[in-house]
Amino acid sequence: MSVLLARHGETDWNTAKRIQGTTDIPLNDNGRKQAQLLYQSLAGEKVNVSRIYCSSVS
Repeated sequence: MSVLLARHGETDWNTAKRIQGTTDIPLNDNGRKQAQLLYQSLAGEKVNVSRIYCSSVS
């Protein structure tokens, strides 16, 4: 069994050390780059996903 953990990418609120709670803040340029790098690192992987856990969606 393998476990893959990924956090959200960076937002302007992260860099300002502002609490986001469940507010949906868009990724900043660095966060978009982080998401792209994650995508690229997983693009060639053969993954059988059986479960996905995430925080609540408001």
